[in-house]
Amino acid sequence: MKLQSLSLRTELMLRSFQSEVVEKPEYIVIHTPQNPSFRWGNYLIFQQPPKAGDVERWKAIFAQEIGVPPVINHLLLAWDGVAGQQGAAQEFVQADFSLEESLTLTAKSVNPPPKLNRQCEVRALESDVAWEEWLELALASMAAEPPDKREGRGYRAFLEKTILERKGMIAAGWGQWFGAYLDGKLGSSMGLFVR
Repeated sequence: MKLQSLSLRTELMLRSFQSEVVEKPEYIVIHTPQNPSFRWGNYLIFQQPPKAGDVERWKAIFAQEIGVPPVINHLLLAWDGVAGQQGAAQEFVQADFSLEESLTLTAKSVNPPPKLNRQCEVRALESDVAWEEWLELALASMAAEPPDKREGRGYRAFLEKTILERKGMIAAGWGQWFGAYLDGKLGSSMGLFVR
């Protein structure tokens, strides 16, 4: 299946490092058994937006392909498109799903920001200390989220597995993860990867 969405194509490229990616006639299965709490590592991408009556059918496909509690404690479904096609998505909302729209920014060239902070130092995250700083920053960024998303060992364990995956991708030559430091403290980060 040739995906139209650059965002979903990018996700598949990243997931192909460690996840099982299996193409079926109507959908793509992304499964990461070693990290079952990774929502965007365990989901389905359908070729088309949902049609009327798809809620139970899509849920059953997810259960068959990805799993059910207690192994998998989420249900994430996506569909391809570039023009905001929603199909019968409101049936999913009425069935207690949340609907999220993803936007993807692209650029043919980039320009420095008008207020570039020249005090900021950008460097690759290479040491265990740097990755621990990233972990703590990621945990702090979840402070405003509901308790079920941020509390407990689950989210920390997910982030620790994310670090291992990123380190593996870096070691394999896929790219690098960078941190922006101000006064020696990590304030932000981003990665650049290509396969």
